Amino acid sequence: MKGLILNEHSYSQPASSMEDGKACMQVFCHVIAALRKEVGPSPLRVQENFNHILIADDYPLAKWRNDQSVDLETRRLFTSLSTQSPFLDETMSSERDRTRQCDVVFNGISIEAFTIAYLFDCLPVSFIFNGIWDLPIINALFIAIGDNEDINEEPCNIHHFARVDHVTTNAQHIIDVKSKVAASGETLWRDRKSLFPYLAFCDNTKNNIIRESEGSSLLNQIKKKLFALNTIMQEWTGGVFDSSTAGILISQESESTLARYEKTRTFICPDGVERVFSWHCRVTPANWRIHFFPVRPNLAYIGYIGPKLPTTKYRT
Repeated sequence: MKGLILNEHSYSQPASSMEDGKACMQVFCHVIAALRKEVGPSPLRVQENFNHILIADDYPLAKWRNDQSVDLETRRLFTSLSTQSPFLDETMSSERDRTRQCDVVFNGISIEAFTIAYLFDCLPVSFIFNGIWDLPIINALFIAIGDNEDINEEPCNIHHFARVDHVTTNAQHIIDVKSKVAASGETLWRDRKSLFPYLAFCDNTKNNIIRESEGSSLLNQIKKKLFALNTIMQEWTGGVFDSSTAGILISQESESTLARYEKTRTFICPDGVERVFSWHCRVTPANWRIHFFPVRPNLAYIGYIGPKLPTTKYRT
């Protein structure tokens, strides 16, 4: 788990009054304390020296820290916070450099803290000077520019913390992040049957999975999509497979692409039968794809995980 990260837009607008600002600071401190109780003494990643943050007009955070009217325990709790600089460690910085063409966007605003949280499984926290951040789950868009300059958009849920009760709401997410499930590609491959009981993997998917090391943003995105597909297959209990309620963007190849490139999408399945894998979902921002074949209710084969395969529009 990569720690806590402060939403840089949550302090762009101060509270409407000094008293409201003081109340928001107390809430923020209690949120950090509640999260630390769950995840341990994790540092708070900040993009700048936040002593300059304006809590209210003419009332910066530095002034609040020395305000004798503020509860002493709250000020002590805040003082105990360890902030981390630089904003990203070396591994995260290198990974972020590779993913500059992507952003998490909420209400039309690109939010770097949410992007880092989505890529690296950090826990984003916000001040609530503005009520827009008073949400345990932020329904945002993950936007990435592909290798062919095409823009890929898909919905993403950011588990978010601005009040103590948000810690309770997101309890399962905290457990998942703490557990470091499949921290590396090798462990994901080793534990694939227990992690994804409704998916069966073709042998050719192994190499691209196991080469991803711990901390890889690409591996995190692969896991997100595989967990989503596993849930989709779990919920498919009868009838024809329907992708309309999937919750992630799923599509099939065009007839023209299959006519020309069918062999590139034909894989030997775990039952020994060759099948054409037309169904796929995106793994952004790397412009990868996961191709799958819905076999029957509660089961799909994963045929390919890797760079986007050639199509009639993009021959890659």
